[in-house]
Amino acid sequence: MVAAAVEVKPQVVVDVDLPSGIEGLDLADGLRRVLGKKPLYLSMLHKFVAGQKSVVGEIRKALEGNFWDTAERLAHTLKGVSGTIGAARLQQLAERLEVAIRERSPREEIDASLDELKMALADLISQLEQRLPEKQAQMVGTVASEQLKAVCDKLAAMLADDDAEAVDVLDANAELLRTAFPIHYRQIDDGIRSFDFEVALAVLRVAIGTLGTLV
Repeated sequence: MVAAAVEVKPQVVVDVDLPSGIEGLDLADGLRRVLGKKPLYLSMLHKFVAGQKSVVGEIRKALEGNFWDTAERLAHTLKGVSGTIGAARLQQLAERLEVAIRERSPREEIDASLDELKMALADLISQLEQRLPEKQAQMVGTVASEQLKAVCDKLAAMLADDDAEAVDVLDANAELLRTAFPIHYRQIDDGIRSFDFEVALAVLRVAIGTLGTLV
């Protein structure tokens, strides 16, 4: 197997500073749920902000259109992700709303629950937006540059040669590359897996250029 022939299988060296003292968020609980993996937890917090910021408006719109199943699903998703990041109170409020929607409670009762949820969610997201580190700034310093350079050189050479075994190199070093190139990784991954090596190589070179230190 090619993966065995790839000598460089680096480990990601991470020093992540998580925001503390955020009201409504139990960092210890959230970290416990991801087995203490701080980079993963930080990524989940970013995804929570991006994915749930407008959910109250989406639920309200679904209710106004009588799309009860959609509204219930949105509330259920919010409940799940809130629990995962350690936002217990928000999880409880989302669960209360989910039950109210499922049971087709009076609209006044649902709206009251939705308004309470809106306030709690807006407060949490506001705190996270103010205190979460920027993705790119956070990730650049977390990767051991020598290890990353070795992997990028190996991958670039294989892509230039149209070597299909680049997929094995990608799989063996996915975490390292994803951490180093959070903005470009998906394009690199898609290009390699679809065997569009020319595009993958071009994006990889752009990604390397954003770091500067590997050039």
